[in-house]
Amino acid sequence: MIVAAALPLLCGGCMVGPDFERPLPPNTPHYGERPDPVRLGAAGEDTTQVLTFGEDLPQAWWTLFRSRRLDALVRQGLAANPGIAQAEAALRQARSFTVAAEASLLPGLSGSLVRSGGGPVHETGSVFGLYSANIAASYGIDLFGGIRRSIEAQAALEVAAGERLRAAALTLSGSIVTAAIQEAGLSAQIAVSETILRRYREQFDLVRVRHAAGAEPIATVLTQESLIHSQEGALVTLRAQRAQTRHRLATLVGQSPSSYETPGFGLGELPLPRRVPVSLPARLVVQRPDIRLAEAELHAASAQIGVATADLLPQVTLTANLGTNAATLAGLAASSAWGATAGLVQPLFDGGAREARRQAALEAYEAARAGYRAAVLTALREVADTLTALEADARTLTAAMKAEDLARQALDASEVQYGAGGLPYASLLLAQTQYASASLTRLSAHIRRLTDTASLLQALGGAWSFR
Repeated sequence: MIVAAALPLLCGGCMVGPDFERPLPPNTPHYGERPDPVRLGAAGEDTTQVLTFGEDLPQAWWTLFRSRRLDALVRQGLAANPGIAQAEAALRQARSFTVAAEASLLPGLSGSLVRSGGGPVHETGSVFGLYSANIAASYGIDLFGGIRRSIEAQAALEVAAGERLRAAALTLSGSIVTAAIQEAGLSAQIAVSETILRRYREQFDLVRVRHAAGAEPIATVLTQESLIHSQEGALVTLRAQRAQTRHRLATLVGQSPSSYETPGFGLGELPLPRRVPVSLPARLVVQRPDIRLAEAELHAASAQIGVATADLLPQVTLTANLGTNAATLAGLAASSAWGATAGLVQPLFDGGAREARRQAALEAYEAARAGYRAAVLTALREVADTLTALEADARTLTAAMKAEDLARQALDASEVQYGAGGLPYASLLLAQTQYASASLTRLSAHIRRLTDTASLLQALGGAWSFR
């Protein structure tokens, strides 16, 4: 017992197992294989984006779109989405587990009070009773730090739960912004398609007049009418897609589709962010919640190695008890006995179970380290992909705007020439379809640019925190 009591003093409160060290950030100046773009220009000054590398995102990254309604909708979703509530509950649960783990360092104290009695079974006689009281205390000495390592592991898991909450918030805010852009884009596509349909109908009236005058065959009338019905069908599809997007927005902000009454978004109230801050790769790893989550899981796996290592070593427990027996409650204090013991347990043979558990902890750490590296590589790729997409979007939009302008001029000229009888219907039909295609292509390029901007801000990790 003396040796066991002296072991903590000799050990000095040592902790077995590795001390966790945060992985080094990536040492790279840019994301892609080429230097990252800085200025993304398109036709017109109002469509030029400047990427400011080395600047941090605002806490609410979606405010870069400068839309108060969008800001209000995202905050509504963060407050009411069931997925966020679920992640918050998981974080509170993890905190409770941490408190429970920390209590393992404190002594345990228990007490009991028992009354027992007896007497004759079949005959009337006196009944005797005996009161017993006992207080017991126990304290497991954390000789090699196994308990402290388990607390360290649980604290890391609590951090991981917090990062899951941040990741859920980042995913939710990105989904709301993307859905709002999609709704605005669909509304714009519907407006353009309605304009195209109106021009088709105007040309249909002219085609019928020319057919009545014998200047056009019936096939021309049928072709123009078919064009109208095709455009009407496209409008039905677009309106259905917009309704489905609004249903998605409703569920994202914690409402049923039938109760969602938020007015629809338009592209005019979602301007393209002109100045976009882009965190450097070294900053990205401490900003993205999925990387921070992987780091916390790596920390927990490191601490579990210490727990499994300490389990191979002697375990020391101190116990003490105070007990008494008496015939009456008042007599309990009259007599008592106490005792104290110190026990040391050293596993001698367990079939290799403890060593196998330690080896499993080592392998779990290697898996967590690979998971961390995978998270970092995925993050770098996602940012590089969105930067490449934004660079391509600017060029595509420039080409699409020029193509739409030329197609509009060609259609205007064709309509005038056809009305004057100087152009065959086939040429008019080609001009109509080319303009419709060019208009929708330009609109799609603008929508894609807005969406890719949101994707870049989301890929950078945002900075939203619930703490």
